[in-house]
Amino acid sequence: MTTITINGLDGKPLTIGQDELEVMPFLKLQDLRKANEHNQEHQDLLSNYEHRAFLREWGKESPVQAMAAMVAPSLYYVDKKLPKALTGNKSRSNPSLEQLKQGTLGGLEGMGGYLTDKKDQLASAIGSAFSNPLSGLSGDTQVTQADAKTRPV
Repeated sequence: MTTITINGLDGKPLTIGQDELEVMPFLKLQDLRKANEHNQEHQDLLSNYEHRAFLREWGKESPVQAMAAMVAPSLYYVDKKLPKALTGNKSRSNPSLEQLKQGTLGGLEGMGGYLTDKKDQLASAIGSAFSNPLSGLSGDTQVTQADAKTRPV
């Protein structure tokens, strides 16, 4: 496992593994970037995982956002590579292919998270329907033999 040492939120050195950074929530990564604002190397490293976390969390909210999250990293990378005078981009980190990679992975994770959530909701609804098949009917759901003979199907 690859580890790095950065400034923690309390200002003390923090040794953290790459595997932890890959799954860390966006807001915590944003806080770590603030704690390391005067170290460009740390900014560049943390930004990779911050982009991944943002797109993972944002893409999980809706299918439209998930699809946009798949395209966003490459557009953002191009924007950051253009001259700042042209784009107005005031980024804290330098553009890198690792940033593009991590952002794309976050978009994929967001899409996967969205689909997993929907699959779980659908499975729950199907399970409920099979456990109580008449639960969606209104009114009297009791059918007698006499009713079965006289009610049209």
